[in-house]
Amino acid sequence: MQYYSSDTGHATAPFMGEVHGCGDPADSWSSNSLRFDTAEEAKQYLLDLSGRWFGIDRWRVIEVRMSDLLKAKKAGTDCTEDDSAYIKRWLNDTVINPTYNQSYVIEDIQECFPLEYDEAIDEIENSFGGYEK
Repeated sequence: MQYYSSDTGHATAPFMGEVHGCGDPADSWSSNSLRFDTAEEAKQYLLDLSGRWFGIDRWRVIEVRMSDLLKAKKAGTDCTEDDSAYIKRWLNDTVINPTYNQSYVIEDIQECFPLEYDEAIDEIENSFGGYEK
């Protein structure tokens, strides 16, 4: 089920879709006020949208909280310790098995939150016994 965000700009559903337009700057993602209960619902919406709109060269499903954190960081706001822990947990859960074009989210996290990214990757590598360089 889809929801529109409230006047406060926050919706109760955790997922949203973002699109990147042909010719837009690499780190430019656009969204609307639709929010979804599941990543699958957001994905289906984006697939439908990309079939109707020209000029979309990529899309991604993203958690609303992650989207808010990335936008805040790009605007110059540092994250809290809680946000940092959330980012690392998300990476630990996602890097091994990305779905719904989450590799685009991972790229943004790597650029905006390099410390959290590096720490999460180290944790993942250590959980598999590391690797030889």
